[in-house]
Amino acid sequence: MRRRPPMYGTSSFSCALHRRSSQASRVARSTGALAMIASKSTSPSTFKPYIEKIGNGSPGATVVNSFAQGAAALKQGKQIRYEGPGGPTSFDAYHDSTGIFQVDNYTPNGTVKVVANLSTSALRALGL
Repeated sequence: MRRRPPMYGTSSFSCALHRRSSQASRVARSTGALAMIASKSTSPSTFKPYIEKIGNGSPGATVVNSFAQGAAALKQGKQIRYEGPGGPTSFDAYHDSTGIFQVDNYTPNGTVKVVANLSTSALRALGL
């Protein structure tokens, strides 16, 4: 049986790389699937606006931490704010999920060294 890498507290390059990409991927898939449930459609033009609504939430929205919780709440007619394994999201005017962008450097033995944390506003100031 293949052992899954730990979600946090690893300095292994391969585990760190897997952890970040799989976590972001899981959040994106869950957010998209919840948007499809909320919109009752699999058409991108229909469900796309719901991605932002689910990520940002609205006043009185039920906070959910998993796809299953979100799907159940939506089926009960509730509005939700999805806060998955990566924590809360907040989409800006560019439809980016704001927060920090972490710049990492990896040593030959696989140790992760954080070089910088950049905010969305700092990236925008650079024209990115």
